[in-house]
Amino acid sequence: MKKLQKIRLDNLGQIKRFYARLINDLNNELVTENKAKTLTYMLNSYANIFANYELEARVNELEKLLKEINK
Repeated sequence: MKKLQKIRLDNLGQIKRFYARLINDLNNELVTENKAKTLTYMLNSYANIFANYELEARVNELEKLLKEINK
């Protein structure tokens, strides 16, 4: 039985590295085109969610600082 590999995608750098690995795997015919397309769609969605989450956290911190300044 093949050992399942856990993929860590905790930041945009890890997503970028996974993209690079996916491109290489597709080029070396280790993954099907259909699976590569599916993973690419999922990675794009996750990267957008991650980026928006980080942006939201930064905006919230700025709003908090503005409230403290304007007291």
